[in-house]
Amino acid sequence: MPGDGHGQSLDVPLQDGQRAVRLVRSMASHYGIHPDKVGVMGFSAGDHLASTLGTCYDRIVYEPIDSVDRISARPDFLVLGYPCISCDGWDQNDGRDRSPPPPAYGSVKEI
Repeated sequence: MPGDGHGQSLDVPLQDGQRAVRLVRSMASHYGIHPDKVGVMGFSAGDHLASTLGTCYDRIVYEPIDSVDRISARPDFLVLGYPCISCDGWDQNDGRDRSPPPPAYGSVKEI
């Protein structure tokens, strides 16, 4: 978990996401899936991780562990349900309605 004493605690979810995509690709033949059709799906807070992985897949956020870390962490597609587009100002108490926007349905985009 991010609060478990990691040097860059905010990168922990991205580290896990990158490693997960790489592990799935490395074991694709074992599971009978195509290594070039690995996607990520997230809802609400998981959207943040999924979209971050989709845009920061090539960012180096941990030291390579083994040969699996030479495999691309780029998702072939993303499915984002209830994405948080912006959190700016939701924690302010200035009398304005700071309710989250309504959910977005059916957002699928191949990257």
